[in-house]
Amino acid sequence: MQAILWSIESGEWGQYSHQSVDQMLARLARDIQPHDIVLMHDNSSKVQLLLEKLLPILVEKEYTFVDPKLAFPDVYKH
Repeated sequence: MQAILWSIESGEWGQYSHQSVDQMLARLARDIQPHDIVLMHDNSSKVQLLLEKLLPILVEKEYTFVDPKLAFPDVYKH
């Protein structure tokens, strides 16, 4: 198994976990750059709400979302 690392954390866990969903959203909407990989954990109640608010913002900014297998073909060549 090959690891693919993240480049920006959503904040629902770790150093930003004290933030509200709206604070996390404001930071992510401001800081996410093309090609970033956002770290999110599926064991946080904040993640679903954060995604529901963040995805439309990223779509409006014309970001695209890709399958990691397409973005990192060398990692998935086996």
